[in-house]
Amino acid sequence: MLHILLTILKIIGIILLAILGILILLLLVVNFVPARYQITAESKGDLKTTSVHAKFSWLLHLISGQVTYENEKLDWKVRVAWKKLPGVETKASQSAEDESASGGAETEQNVAEKSEPAESESVNGEPTESKVVESESTEESQETTKQSEAEQQAEPKKTSIFEKIKYTIQKICDKIKAILNMKDKVVAFIKDEIHIAAFGRLKKEIFRLAKFLKPKKINGAVRFGMADPSQTGQILAVLSVLYPFYGENVEIYPEFDKKILEGNLYIKGHVRGVYAVIVAWNLIFDKNVRTMIQSIKTFK
Repeated sequence: MLHILLTILKIIGIILLAILGILILLLLVVNFVPARYQITAESKGDLKTTSVHAKFSWLLHLISGQVTYENEKLDWKVRVAWKKLPGVETKASQSAEDESASGGAETEQNVAEKSEPAESESVNGEPTESKVVESESTEESQETTKQSEAEQQAEPKKTSIFEKIKYTIQKICDKIKAILNMKDKVVAFIKDEIHIAAFGRLKKEIFRLAKFLKPKKINGAVRFGMADPSQTGQILAVLSVLYPFYGENVEIYPEFDKKILEGNLYIKGHVRGVYAVIVAWNLIFDKNVRTMIQSIKTFK
C-alpha cells in the first residue's frame, strides 16, 4: 500500500516538474527570442508617391506579417502558424456586405410600416376620438404654460445685480487661490530630493531602453520641406532629437522655400522582450521610484 502511494506521488511530482519546465521554457522563449523587423520607404516628391513596406517575424516565422502603404492605400497581412488573418480589403468587403444587408432590412421594415394602417388617421373623413382628446389636452397645456410664464414675468427679481457681481468675483478669486495652491504643490513635488532622484533614474532607464531598441542597420537620404518654414523647422527639431537612432547613416536635407518629400530609407533590426523586463525590474526595485509612485497616487 505504501509502495503504491509513493508511486502516485512520484508520478504527480514528475507531472508538476514537466509543467514547470514548460512554463520556464515559454518564459525564456518570449523574453529572449527576438522579433525581427525590416522597413523600406521611398518617395519621389510628395505624399502621393510615397510607398512604405514593413515586414516582421518571430520564432522562426511562427508569427509573421507585413504592412504596405502604396498609392495612398494601407494594407496588412498577418499569419499565425498556418492560419492567415484577413487584411484590410477583406474587412472592407465584409463591412460593405453588412451595410447592404442592413440597408435591405431597413427597406423591408419601411415597406411593412407603410403597408400597416395608421390608427391616428381619420375614418371616412371624420376625426377619431383620440385626436379630439389630444387636441383638447394640448390646448389646455398651452393655456397653463402661458399663465405660468405671465406669473413668472410678474414676480420681482429676488437677486440684485450687485449680488451677482459679488458672487462672480468671489468665484474667480477661489479659482485663482486653488490654482496658486496647486502650483505651489507641484513645485514642491518636483523639488523634492527623492522625486529628483526618481526622475533621474527614470531618465536613465528610458535612455537604456532607447539604446536597446536602436536599429541594427539604418541608412538612407531624405529631402523634405513644408509650405510653412516654421513647420519645417519643427520637424527638423524632432529629427535632431532622434539623431542618436540614425546618426550619420541618414542624410537629411531640409527645404524651407518649397513643399517636397523625396528620398529613401532602409531600417532593419530586432526587439527582445527581455529589454522591457530589465527596465521594469530596475524601476520597480528602486526605492525612490516606488516612493514617487505612492506620492503621485496621494497627490491632490
